[in-house]
Amino acid sequence: MNCHRCGGLMLAEQFDDPHDYTNETEFVGWRCVNCGSIVDPVITGRQRRQSNLSLDNHPTDKEEVAMVRTVLLALSACVFLLSAQPLSAAPQPDPGFAPLKFLVGKWRGTDPEGQPITAFYRFTSGATSLTETLSPKKSPAMTTIYHLDGAYLMLTHYCSLNNQPRMRVNEYKEGDKELAFDFLDATNLKNPSDPHMHKVVFTFHDNDHYTQTWMFSKDGTETPKVFKFERVK
Repeated sequence: MNCHRCGGLMLAEQFDDPHDYTNETEFVGWRCVNCGSIVDPVITGRQRRQSNLSLDNHPTDKEEVAMVRTVLLALSACVFLLSAQPLSAAPQPDPGFAPLKFLVGKWRGTDPEGQPITAFYRFTSGATSLTETLSPKKSPAMTTIYHLDGAYLMLTHYCSLNNQPRMRVNEYKEGDKELAFDFLDATNLKNPSDPHMHKVVFTFHDNDHYTQTWMFSKDGTETPKVFKFERVK
């Protein structure tokens, strides 16, 4: 007899089972002289019972189909419940943003030197602020955040001059073609005569064209910087 594990020679041997509570505590089995594997009636019987149990517990084709259907029904129910939940409405900007709401999206135009420039507007922070990103071709991009301070529409301009002017709209009526932001204060501006942006005026030509005129201040002298934009469609 050869070993089923290594193919070595199997020799008959008498074994004693101390856990057998019958009177037959001794039995004859086979031990491999090469790897030591033992085959005896107890091991053989257990292997047969496990094999039969595995076959008995294996689901039939009908049982497998039923299980798949149950899983699919459960998944369908979950999808239905999720789809039935009402979607939360997107936050709407305050009416105070009315003069600037139409700017949302992408624009292209020219800077004061006639070089290409792009502008991108989007509402952020739960529609409590409007973020503008100006990207000139030959200078760093700049960000301006438009927000409300009570009844006032304001902006904070994060300038490449390394200061941050704050400006406020003091007067605007619905239908006006211009929106002027006047200087309020600035951070990181050591002296009022240092270079900074002191004012900006939006001129609305139509829904697809507008102009920004920034007033650049240095040593008390203001120089207009005009940016012209058209909507990218």
